[in-house]
Amino acid sequence: EPIPMEWRAPSAAFVTLRKHGEMRGCVGSTRPTAATAAHELIRYAVASAVRDPRFDPVRLDEVPALTIRVQLLDPAEPITDITRLNPESYGIVVRCGERHALLLPGIAEIVTPEQQLRAACQKAGINPNAALQVERFRARSFE
Repeated sequence: EPIPMEWRAPSAAFVTLRKHGEMRGCVGSTRPTAATAAHELIRYAVASAVRDPRFDPVRLDEVPALTIRVQLLDPAEPITDITRLNPESYGIVVRCGERHALLLPGIAEIVTPEQQLRAACQKAGINPNAALQVERFRARSFE
């Protein structure tokens, strides 16, 4: 099957693996690191399966139960007003000093901008009242 056109250009990307609805691995980058999104997705699919430090490597007997979601990220834009966040439509990147975290859009448990900001800060180990740099981005998903 031919590679989709939008996978032929460079793009930031993430690959998420789930087993019975539970995350089993998620790896990606906010900036393109390969010549094409297809190359990014191959690298991140493997990394999601065997290099996500939050999980044990996927075992061969688990593979039939896995679902895969790939997301191509649009460039992030800085925001200063969190009311411009929408957790269903936008992912978020927060930074404070050397610490940073990214949350992809569409996380079921996160429904308000405040929850999204709080969760990203918690993931990064950042005090939500600190001087933050916040960016939002859209992602195109393929499952």
